[in-house]
Amino acid sequence: MVREVEINPRLGDTSGDVPDLLVEAHTTSGQSLTVPGEVKCSWHTEVVTAIADQLCWRYLKSPRGSAGVYIAVYCGGNAWSDDDSCQAKSARHTPERLRKDLHQHAATLADCGITAQVCVLNASLEDGPAPAEP
Repeated sequence: MVREVEINPRLGDTSGDVPDLLVEAHTTSGQSLTVPGEVKCSWHTEVVTAIADQLCWRYLKSPRGSAGVYIAVYCGGNAWSDDDSCQAKSARHTPERLRKDLHQHAATLADCGITAQVCVLNASLEDGPAPAEP
């Protein structure tokens, strides 16, 4: 099957508003489904609020649909470089707290007819051998 370049209009109202992920599926009958996704790391100042401010109000208010994916990547552990300023910013959260806060935001968005699926990935790195699983 040969794929051709597709030119698509941007999803947001501001130039440069492009989601981090854009999954597009096509059926054999020519129908398509487009799902935007946004990814933020735990050190980002808007990791908790971007699910609404960016994913919902920029990308899901378009005519392409009302469902999207929000991925928060938690970066913790002790393998940080001592001069990396992101460590302290990331330490403001835990994976559990991020998950809870984001699910609360997703529930509020659901009341507005928006479906935001939340995924929190724990990408923590530790120096030395990995701790044993309990």
